[in-house]
Amino acid sequence: MLSNISTFLGRPTVNRDVDADWREFEENFRISLPWDYKDFISSYGPGRVRNNVIFFHPKSPMESGSLSLEREIQRTAKSYLDTRSIDPSLVPWPIYPEPSWVVPIARESRGSQFLLRRSLVEGGSYSLIFDWHFGWDEYQMSFTDFMIKGLSATLDPPVFPAEDGEYPAFVSVGRIEE
Repeated sequence: MLSNISTFLGRPTVNRDVDADWREFEENFRISLPWDYKDFISSYGPGRVRNNVIFFHPKSPMESGSLSLEREIQRTAKSYLDTRSIDPSLVPWPIYPEPSWVVPIARESRGSQFLLRRSLVEGGSYSLIFDWHFGWDEYQMSFTDFMIKGLSATLDPPVFPAEDGEYPAFVSVGRIEE
């Protein structure tokens, strides 16, 4: 799976242990995220895809400006819950920690969110949701399929614009704590 993504992003440079990276995070949040997503994050680390989409890591420090997944979940959940309290129609999905939650996994440089949605069916698959700030798109596919289709410009609407090739496919940003 990861080899298909590396065709577009180059070889991963972090290559950490997936179980070690995610065990504490998933226990603390009482959630389980899809293996292919965790494998991608542990292999590539926190960073930017095509200088546009920022991915967070569970072992990035909580300090301001870091790419901490924990901090992003807390910040985003609060924002969505505050928005929903004003107008419920603006946030049509349950937000973590609500049942069948969505949880942020990445953010576009202009602030739009990429979210994972937990299946309503126990043991069911996840979907990916893109909040464009003017609408929501749900993609019923694995994280790997989403990345491959996004990077090959076959998603509608496109989510990883190729900016004339002037940016590297993936750039590591931030740091990871042990």
